[in-house]
Amino acid sequence: MSEQFTIRQRDLDGSHRRELIIGDKAISYVATRHYDLRIGCSVVSMRGVTSVHTDAAHRKRGYARRLMTESIEYMKEQGYSVSVLFGISDFYHKFGYATCLAFYRLQIATRDAERAQPSLETRPATDEDIAAIRAIYNETNRCRTGSVVRGDDWGGFEARRNYQVVVTTGRNGQVNGYAVIAPTKTVVEVMEIGRQLGPAQISIFQSLLAYFAQLAIERRCGEVTVRVPPDHPFAIFSRRYGCQTTGIYPYNTDGMGRIIRLDILFEQVSSELNRRLRLFSLPTTLHLDIVTDVGEIGVSIENEQLTVGGPNGRGGRLELPQAILTQLLFGYRNIDDVIDQSDVRAHEDLLPVLRTLFPVGCPYMWEPDRF
Repeated sequence: MSEQFTIRQRDLDGSHRRELIIGDKAISYVATRHYDLRIGCSVVSMRGVTSVHTDAAHRKRGYARRLMTESIEYMKEQGYSVSVLFGISDFYHKFGYATCLAFYRLQIATRDAERAQPSLETRPATDEDIAAIRAIYNETNRCRTGSVVRGDDWGGFEARRNYQVVVTTGRNGQVNGYAVIAPTKTVVEVMEIGRQLGPAQISIFQSLLAYFAQLAIERRCGEVTVRVPPDHPFAIFSRRYGCQTTGIYPYNTDGMGRIIRLDILFEQVSSELNRRLRLFSLPTTLHLDIVTDVGEIGVSIENEQLTVGGPNGRGGRLELPQAILTQLLFGYRNIDDVIDQSDVRAHEDLLPVLRTLFPVGCPYMWEPDRF
């Protein structure tokens, strides 16, 4: 790199920016932001890479690479456990990121959706509904790996995205369901959906689906599309009307993650790992060293209770890149899928407990939270 440059760091509106300056202009930058992210029912500290940019005239000179490397070091210094981004193809794996979030679509023919009978009022959401929407979202996603925790400071969906947000209300007028609809006027595409748990949950989905069907009729489109994972209650509900689900699992692009601090991560997910042990009731006592390219940790299991500590070299041993461990923790892949790779090593006696600790799932971040 022949040009003279300086590196500047700025914190702006909750975002940390690392900028490469030539002259008086930032010609390249990386922006990151704090999020709380769920892995199962545990919440981990996540730094999202929200923007990476280099001016066209200065590309292919290693500027973005330098800023990304320094940004990851910043995350380590700040004590983050993981980082997530939505990236271009075949670039971010160079920094240890691996695809760990899937994309899902559910489609219902308009003629089938018309059979849904509404029993609740469906109306446009207002600012007064934000707290109720946040509470419903957090309750229904409390164990959804990949979902972002919406805290008390969450102010609603970003105005720049121009979503149409509707809610359903019960007889008492309280919000019990909601949907977030893309702003296009030619199709009906639902970006997020949620409902309160309880006996009214089916009537909530019926009323929302009837609303979607009416929109589809007005827009003269033949189907309703809902971006929802296949294990979501709305996806199960939709089977009664006839539907088609599609899962998209990208390669080295889109929703990607990596481990930043292995020790902090396993402390934060220990409650979820314990939940999985209790759920599958796997009777075993062992110590397992997990060895990666970003560090080593030890986990001990006794009487269906897992504790996290340092490696001791006296028990089982799992060796693998942190990128693959990320995919296992997110449930994007499972141990049986990765064990044949040359950089993954574990004795076959460990496979039952590894299947229990790292089950495959439907990791998903809702479209409005993506960055």
